[in-house]
Amino acid sequence: MTTDLELFMLWNNGRKLEEQIIEDIQKQYEIISLSEVNWSKEHFAANLARFYGKNLRKGRKKIKESGTGPFLLIVVADHSPQYYNGKNIKLTNSKSKYRKLFGGGYMVHASDCAKEAFENFLFLTGENLADFAQNQKGSQISFADPVGVKPWQDENEISQILNKIPDCQADFEQTPICIKTSDPNFAARLLNAKKCWFGKNLYKVSLNRQKRKIKIMPLS
Repeated sequence: MTTDLELFMLWNNGRKLEEQIIEDIQKQYEIISLSEVNWSKEHFAANLARFYGKNLRKGRKKIKESGTGPFLLIVVADHSPQYYNGKNIKLTNSKSKYRKLFGGGYMVHASDCAKEAFENFLFLTGENLADFAQNQKGSQISFADPVGVKPWQDENEISQILNKIPDCQADFEQTPICIKTSDPNFAARLLNAKKCWFGKNLYKVSLNRQKRKIKIMPLS
């Protein structure tokens, strides 16, 4: 039977119900890991906007709701996943249930499908979710700011993170660097690449203390 790796995130202001929510999660899923994520206040708004892929008006409204303190990242295994319209039904219902505990709002985030869980986890930790679940089962690890906050040291560092995206191809011999992927938007957010005002599929990244142009294109 298929098992899905999924995740929940409980933002800092929602951690007052942490024990209650974890207890309920344990009844429905196998908890693989509980990790604390502590984003720096300096980058919190930008991290939030990158995570959701939206401007969020620099994240001020969301920050007021979520708080800027450490939040909880819970990786779970759903051993009997069922899907409707591409979304994991059980995860969707759990997310709705936990949000209602706070009277609505978005104090709890949950992945809608295994693909979103993979992308969320890679963004938050720089690690492959399946590898982490296999090697760190039962762990309680702390994470800081997501990948891409600090300038990339070299092309090899970029290559290492891109290699964790399925079907992603990067050609560092081209000028500008050319990246082809099934989800260009996610690759851009992962690299913290800024869209250029001109040039189709053209972005800039901070690489070795310089602004480098890159192309991020859909797979043909």
